[in-house]
Amino acid sequence: NLQFNKDLGGTLPSTLGKMAQLRHIGFQWCNFGGTIPSWIGELAGLKYLGLGNNQFTGEVPKEIASLTDLELLGLDDNDLSANIELFSGLKAIKSLYLEDNQITGTLSDALFGEWPKLQE
Repeated sequence: NLQFNKDLGGTLPSTLGKMAQLRHIGFQWCNFGGTIPSWIGELAGLKYLGLGNNQFTGEVPKEIASLTDLELLGLDDNDLSANIELFSGLKAIKSLYLEDNQITGTLSDALFGEWPKLQE
């Protein structure tokens, strides 16, 4: 967890994608930028992914949908785009933070049915 270290900056290091046992990434408020890399989907056991309040841009990679054990996803306060349906496969999600991005789509009953554990 490296939250609130605004002097870190840069992009997410690719070596993180090789850390298969990683369960928690807390990089909120760290001045990271660029795009979220597709290798993020290779971290199958990840339960917490906090990337909020950074400078990430572009499309949220479709590979994020393969993180089916994810309980918290924080992408808030970046400049990301995605259709809300991209997140429908996150069956274990309890906390989903997507505010202040360009998220499109429709919030349907069916979509909320995909998130039975959602709390916030």
